[in-house]
Amino acid sequence: LRMTERHAVAVHHFDHVTDIKVDTAGLPSDIQNLCITMERGKPHGSLVNGSFSHFTSLEYLQIFGCFAHIHPGAFRGLSNLRRLDLQAEKCCEIVMSRQVFKDLPQLKELNIALLNLSAVATDIFYDLAQMEKISFYNLCSSVFSKLICVIINLTSLNEFVFRTNEEETLEYPNCTHKNESVFPRILVAKLFFSRIKHFHQGALDLFQNLSNLEFSYNDKLLSCLPRSGVKSVDVFRYCTDMLVVEDVCMVVSKLSTKNLTLYFQTASNFSQFKNDNCTVLKQLIIKAGKTQPMNLSFIYFMTNLTTLEIDGEGLDTSHFRAICTSPLKVTQLTELTVKSASVSKIFSHQFSCLVNLKMLNITCCSVSEIEPFAFMELVSLRILNLQYNNISVISAYVFDGLYNILVLDLKNNPLFRIEEMAFRHLLNLQELYFSHFRSSPTGFVFRWNLTDIFGSIPKQLAYLYYEYIVPMELIIAGYF
Repeated sequence: LRMTERHAVAVHHFDHVTDIKVDTAGLPSDIQNLCITMERGKPHGSLVNGSFSHFTSLEYLQIFGCFAHIHPGAFRGLSNLRRLDLQAEKCCEIVMSRQVFKDLPQLKELNIALLNLSAVATDIFYDLAQMEKISFYNLCSSVFSKLICVIINLTSLNEFVFRTNEEETLEYPNCTHKNESVFPRILVAKLFFSRIKHFHQGALDLFQNLSNLEFSYNDKLLSCLPRSGVKSVDVFRYCTDMLVVEDVCMVVSKLSTKNLTLYFQTASNFSQFKNDNCTVLKQLIIKAGKTQPMNLSFIYFMTNLTTLEIDGEGLDTSHFRAICTSPLKVTQLTELTVKSASVSKIFSHQFSCLVNLKMLNITCCSVSEIEPFAFMELVSLRILNLQYNNISVISAYVFDGLYNILVLDLKNNPLFRIEEMAFRHLLNLQELYFSHFRSSPTGFVFRWNLTDIFGSIPKQLAYLYYEYIVPMELIIAGYF
């Protein structure tokens, strides 16, 4: 038995359970939160009538284990239960009939993971008209279209989540009894498909407004989306080998997408992000393999873009340096992240156009040199994150102009020298992070005097983190 807290309320955990009634017999009947993990690697037969009948105050129940059959009455007595999680260790065949959930009149949220629902009754959720949120994760078989018919008459449903790593076939949900006016009422609908084998016209028509849509390697679905019944997708994620930017921008425009994430190996016409169809985007995340060099000049044309993340080797030092070659200012961008890119050097005044940037992350990029005045024009910057690079020396003028920065993160850099007064412009710094885990010459000792580095240590500096595996002397205000 373990106890944790969930929303400041005690959660009772039972692990290695073999018999639920026997193993939980000693628990008080008035507990509100219970998590049960069955003994792993074994099937556990049936979840029988009255398995939890003595826990009449239970509001949250999680069951981790594989049951071949959940019988009607298994949840008898749980009239106060509001959330139920059913999850198996790996794909688990399960049989459930219509009356399994009839004893849960207060159930608002149901989460099901790694269960094969191909054998469940089509009216399994008939007694859950009050359900507000239902989620399915990795259900081990292609069942999406069937599930639509199972849940379509849950008239109180306002959030639906479906995520699968299986190859899915999306067919038109040919439901015997359906109320097509129901699905447009769902406030949050999130669909995540790893790979779509076949897509049939109309398969998604009942989802007029999607909060999240993610799928991979299906250009047919990509081309059909603008003509489907889907009217909007707030967050769209797409994975493919060869990205055709024009096609994606067409979908973005038709579906009023604000947040776009792209995974690809190569791209054609990368500059087509300048296309008017992509100007509605507020957030763009690009995760690319070994692709042709990325030209970031599109940021001048994407007038609504506030967040940009580039992840991958396609962005090299020369193209990153050219981000602000135009004399124009980019006023809308507030957050820029570059990671795992082929960037070894940051140049003077490199970010001169990003006048309203508040967060800059350059991580895992092998940066070994930063020229003086590199961040000079970033007067609005609040957070600068340079983790996991090869920075060994910070010269006196590198951070000039960063008067309003609050957080500076230099962790996991082989930093051994910071010149005097290098931090003199960091007047409002509140958090400073260093760490170094590489070896140094025998007998070498790091000696840093914060007064020499800052000139005057900022009054707001409340958090100083440093971790070194080599000898270090840190002097604060003239004292060791």
